[in-house]
Amino acid sequence: MQLYSGDIIRVRNYPFQDDPSRGKSRYAMFLSKIGDEVTLAPATQIGTLSGRAGSMPLRPFEVEIPAVFTSQTGIKGVVKCDRFPLIDQQQLQGDVIGRLPLEIRIEIIQKYEQIHQNRRFKEPMDQENPNHPQIMKHFKELVIAEKLGFLQNQGIEYEDVKDLDCQVTGVYFQPSKLGIPVHHVSLTFETYDPKIKQTVNYKATIATSDDKEVLLRKLQEVQTTQDVLHIDSRYTRLQRELSLAFSNLNSLHLDLHPQNYFQNVSNLAQEVLNNRLTEHEIWLGSSGREGKQLILNGLDLSGCEVTSPHLNQAVFYRCVFKEMDLSQKDFTDTEFDSCHFRVVNLDRANLTHVTFQDCELTRTNFSRTLMDHTRFLDTDLSPKYISNRELPGIYLHEARVKDVEFEDTQFSQALLAHITKEPIGKVTVKEKEFSGLAIQMEGDKWGLLSKRGKSIENASFPNYEEAKQGVLNFLQYEKSLNKGKSIEL
Repeated sequence: MQLYSGDIIRVRNYPFQDDPSRGKSRYAMFLSKIGDEVTLAPATQIGTLSGRAGSMPLRPFEVEIPAVFTSQTGIKGVVKCDRFPLIDQQQLQGDVIGRLPLEIRIEIIQKYEQIHQNRRFKEPMDQENPNHPQIMKHFKELVIAEKLGFLQNQGIEYEDVKDLDCQVTGVYFQPSKLGIPVHHVSLTFETYDPKIKQTVNYKATIATSDDKEVLLRKLQEVQTTQDVLHIDSRYTRLQRELSLAFSNLNSLHLDLHPQNYFQNVSNLAQEVLNNRLTEHEIWLGSSGREGKQLILNGLDLSGCEVTSPHLNQAVFYRCVFKEMDLSQKDFTDTEFDSCHFRVVNLDRANLTHVTFQDCELTRTNFSRTLMDHTRFLDTDLSPKYISNRELPGIYLHEARVKDVEFEDTQFSQALLAHITKEPIGKVTVKEKEFSGLAIQMEGDKWGLLSKRGKSIENASFPNYEEAKQGVLNFLQYEKSLNKGKSIEL
């Protein structure tokens, strides 16, 4: 049976609150959608007060069913906002009678929010179903979605699609005509519906005062249809005050002209990046007196074109770089923190004093880069295995490496060997698996350093291969003393 929030149905043996082992047949309102198969669902009781409903004053936990609903269905009574027993599908009798009007469901939520912190009501509610706060939170979200008309013009119930995987594909910006800093943003997004095994496209219009960069981040973080609703600034306001009134924005879709308004999300990312690059160049040229430093947080820049060569002193946090050409760019003093690189070309880039911290690098080209005092912290440089294929972490062909530090960084044998064959001034490896040891050039010899940075006695080698074997031997010795871990190079 298909049930939705607010539906009224007859329930057999609806339990008494003071004795759940006993019950009687009565009408109840379901609080949340169950799906195609009803198993256990929260439903709040509709009481008739022994036929005296409407003639007796309402109690603090009761909401009266409106006369118009009574005349349509013949059900006269009150909804009890303090009952949340779980109803089994075997207890359902007949078809859905109807759905309580939206304004009554709003009144039920408001009544619940008034009583649920009152000890006199809370204790029996907790005893009957301790999950009632989560149930009503879910019910409130469904009411807000309906109040905002979210997806109603699509001919579907929000409850049917709210948990489906979702990706925003396009944006229409419509500045408000009221002169306030609120955009009406019409979104196109697609979900995969497992019932029909197809991808379905939908439209929704939201209101937001976010600038394009903040909105872009939110759009890229969308994972389910529910996330689209949460972007709407009206959703947050209604969570605080459910009685607020807003106009339905869905009709705005009828006035859209794609050639004038439409941007796909990747184009929006390019626009945001271009604007920030322009501000960053001004900031660099004015020594920080004008413009704005390039600091990007949580943006997916995959496929974007970086039009400026000057990215020095920038900060990228939780950003995604996929299939991008960053060759010959100046990244001096730039920080990459928790970023993801995949198929990125950094050929001949200037990486002087650049820090890569907790980054994932897959097929990233560092060939012919200038790496002077570059740092890799908590970074994975080992090969990745995708579809049983080994893909290298980075390429370092003819890189100009000087005083590079790798701390808590994962290597492969081939990569570590390749690093040491480049024209190196000094490469320090301070890795957990290396127990703090370092490989350092000492004139024309290789040596091992202790955790305190001092040379280890009798640990000097004429070439890298012998030094590498010395590292392994020393680590194996430390492991035998339970002082550290060995590593397979």
